[in-house]
Amino acid sequence: MSTLSDLLAEHTTLSGSAVAHLQRLVSEWQLLSDLSFSDLSIWVPTEPGAFICVAQARPTTGATAHLDDLVARPVSLPASMLLRRAWEEERTVSGREYPADGGPVYREVIPIRQADDTIAVLARDRPARERSTPSALEVAYLAASEDLFVMVSDGVFPTRTPAASRASCLACAVPAEPETMAPACPMVLPSGAVKPAT
Repeated sequence: MSTLSDLLAEHTTLSGSAVAHLQRLVSEWQLLSDLSFSDLSIWVPTEPGAFICVAQARPTTGATAHLDDLVARPVSLPASMLLRRAWEEERTVSGREYPADGGPVYREVIPIRQADDTIAVLARDRPARERSTPSALEVAYLAASEDLFVMVSDGVFPTRTPAASRASCLACAVPAEPETMAPACPMVLPSGAVKPAT
């Protein structure tokens, strides 16, 4: 199975910082998938009108839109029309799609920006069937996910963690071994008397 880094190296000329941005997004995106009740996939262009999927996530909060794995699957026109529009117009587009692996899906395609450049597009897919009225919790989840998708499009999610906040920087803060250490529980003498640890 190809990794995100392998697929990006094979099919794109993205800079190291752009690859790192996509890796940070993939490390955080299960939250996006669950809050939006949607399958997520990242697509990069390979040639005019053609794209390849480099990563995929499925929601744990709802039904999946794709039964098959999309990673390393290429698509071209007309199947890639929404992907191409989002890439070329650098804006979010949406519509119905009819994938070969199942029923129709409602797809929203969001440009992934890093700095001022669009480096990939994120497809957000939900099964296109009539849904019941959403609960208050579902409405709150969807509102939170919408804010996060706008942040992805603006290039500010996920955020970079400053070096001073990373756990690896805390290795030098480990305290020295104590001179004496009390046992975890009091010692019981053979006669049954309890002697406190000293």
